[in-house]
Amino acid sequence: MSIASRHGKLHLAADDAHAWRRREDLLTADVFGAYRYLPLQAALGPLLASAENAEGLRLAAWAESCGIAWSSLTVVWCAFWPTLAGREPDLIVVLGSSPEKAELAVLVEVKLDADQHFIDGRPQIAHYGLTFLDGEFEDECIDVALPVHRPVVFITKGRQKDVGALEQARAHLGEMHEARQSDVFWTSWHVAAAQADVLLTKQVRDGTPSHQRAIVEDLIDDLSDRGFHRPRAMRTFPLPALPPLDATTALRFPRRTRLRTARDRTFDQLRALALPNVDGALCLWRTR
Repeated sequence: MSIASRHGKLHLAADDAHAWRRREDLLTADVFGAYRYLPLQAALGPLLASAENAEGLRLAAWAESCGIAWSSLTVVWCAFWPTLAGREPDLIVVLGSSPEKAELAVLVEVKLDADQHFIDGRPQIAHYGLTFLDGEFEDECIDVALPVHRPVVFITKGRQKDVGALEQARAHLGEMHEARQSDVFWTSWHVAAAQADVLLTKQVRDGTPSHQRAIVEDLIDDLSDRGFHRPRAMRTFPLPALPPLDATTALRFPRRTRLRTARDRTFDQLRALALPNVDGALCLWRTR
């Protein structure tokens, strides 16, 4: 799907009222679909781990405070657009240390061109967070029992997190947040692009087979096609290499000469200077 999307084969009509939603769905499918074929701690893990809450605490650190060792998470279950209390959040990601033990469940809601909306008087991510804690799925989207800890990760195209939106959503979680069963975290598609670049560099250095690198290369292309990429280093104009210095030749510096200043001139000499024909008051001021 990613290659077809980048080449414009999945056409979206300009008058399609739901075009923004389709673009978000395609981005979700392209990026998280690629993550399914990559080791958890190499791709999806770092993206979720680096997500921050309103105070800047990262999800990995929050999980550690709940007694979940992030480095021990090696198994992942993903459910795309599950039906949750009559709604369809973008993704449910369940992480565990073994196929028999799920330890952390993350609801992921992504945005591209649109802002979050309100559902039943609550911000979208707060509503999803509450219904996710209830776990009222209308289909068998995950074949493992959901753990107690169920945070929400909000992904947007901006580079700066909206602290107010995170705090507002957290306020609706109430006691569930106080009991450390949930919290709201944020990250950016730009972070995903930067992490993918780092992963590809590591794969090249480690000699990872080309068919595995192609997954990450497609991931980078999919994000870049939407305008998300790792900040490029600034490049200066290339200068020719300087010739080596002869160690036997002494360095010579030009003689320092004393510059004449206005203090070296008399008032009459200053008045005699040829100045442009300007207003008399301004001319007088310039000679004082």
